Parts: sequence; structure tokens; C-alpha cells
Amino acid sequence: AAEGLLRARLRAERDEGGPTAAQSLRGLEEAARCGLPALTEERVEDVASALPDSGTLPELLAGLALLDRLRAGHVAGSGVPDEDMRARLAAVAELLTSAAVRQVDGLTGSEEPADARALLELAHRADVFGGIRLTDALARLAREGSALMRGAAGAVRVLLGHEEPQALGDRVASWVDGATDTVSRTALTDRLTGLLTAAGPLLESAAPALEPLLGRVSDLSDEEFLTRLPALRGGFDTLSPAARERLLSTVEERLGVRRLADTGAVDPVALARWTRADLAA
Repeated sequence: AAEGLLRARLRAERDEGGPTAAQSLRGLEEAARCGLPALTEERVEDVASALPDSGTLPELLAGLALLDRLRAGHVAGSGVPDEDMRARLAAVAELLTSAAVRQVDGLTGSEEPADARALLELAHRADVFGGIRLTDALARLAREGSALMRGAAGAVRVLLGHEEPQALGDRVASWVDGATDTVSRTALTDRLTGLLTAAGPLLESAAPALEPLLGRVSDLSDEEFLTRLPALRGGFDTLSPAARERLLSTVEERLGVRRLADTGAVDPVALARWTRADLAA
């Protein structure tokens, strides 16, 4: 009964000129969950046909994740595929990975943090498959992209070893220096949002990428810091709670203090003054 229903849906999709990328992904997972090997093979071919040409980057990444689960036998009802099927799934995954890499140029004008996260996921995927080089696309994105995507591309280039962490760190510090008016401070927020959305691993694996930023912020005068505070806060808001804790630990280590968030030893008058300035900013 399940196979009849799923095949009827597939015929309807084809009658309407499909299946689309989304329909192919849904159909593949449903066929696998129902334990229908023949239909699963057909749906794998639909994915190979539809996604490289019409899939969005999130759809391509979702397809890659599903193919991974199928190869590992982690879709309930599907079991572990035989050697021929595993080879086909791997070949389709490479098709989708190549298509996803081609879509990086389409992120040039994006101002969505979700696209920064997708870029990071793609970087890990391309790295796993080896041979898929994002170097040129990432360099273009870092050079020509929106402020947010420039920040994200910079972080991903460091993670993939395409750029030294110190070089990125120096560039990030220059963003802080240049944030002298409304337009440049808005750009600083967007650049930091992109950078920090994609830079979670940098907080642990490539501290030199963030050290110049922390150093430059520490060296700002009170007035310079307060004028940049909304822009800095806007950029750092993108960090997850866990990433914020890691960053706080980095700052505490850098300053040689513990429990930095504990303000009990701070002069109350000074603390009140800083709080008023913070709220005004």
C-alpha cells in the first residue's frame, strides 16, 4: 500500500514536470523509510537529476546530509545499502557537493546569517570530500561580497587553511579602527556577524584570528569604545551561549583574571557610570 501511494505521488510529480528538488528529497527519504529499495534507487536518480541544476544551497546541503545517512544505514527502515548502492550514493554526493560549491558566488550580496552558516557547513563538506576546492570562490566572496559575507568568507578561509589566522585578525582589527561613522559602524556589525557566525571553531582552533580584535578593543579609549559599542554588540549577538562562554574564557585568559563577569570588586560609582554609558549607547 505504501509503495502504491508513493509511486502515485511520483507519477503526479512527473506529470507536472517534476519532481522538483524538494519533492525529490522528500520522496527519497519516504521511500527509504518505507524499506522500498527499488523506489529508493529511482528517487536517488531523481535527486541526482534535480538538485544539481535547481536546488538551493540549503536543499543541496540537506540532500548531502540525507545521502550520508543512507550510506551509513541510519535511515530507519532502509538498512545498510550494498556496495553498488553505496558507490552510487557517493557519486551523487559528489555531484551535489560540486553544485553547492558553484552556488557560493550566488551568496555575494547576501545579508542573512543563515547563509554564513551554510557557507561554513559547505566548507566542512568540501573538506571531507577532498579535491573540491573552494579557494577561488571564497577569495572572491571575501573580496567582493556583502559586509556579512566578507566576514564569513574570511573565517571559512582560515578554517580551511587558505589564509593565516593572523592575517584575518589584522584585517578584523582594521574594521574596528575604520568604524568612525554610522555607515562604517553598520558595516562593522555586519562583518562581525558574518565572521562570528562562521567562526565558532576559531575560538578554539585559531585564536590568533581573534586576538588582534580583542587587543584593538582593549586599546580603545572609553569614548572610542562607547561610540563603537552598539556595532560591536550587534556583531557579537550572533554567538551562541556556548561560544560566548568560550570567548569569555579567552578574554579572561588574555587579561589574566578569572570570573570577569563578576563585578563585585568594581568600584560602584565607576560601574554605575559605565552602565549609564552602555545603556545610552
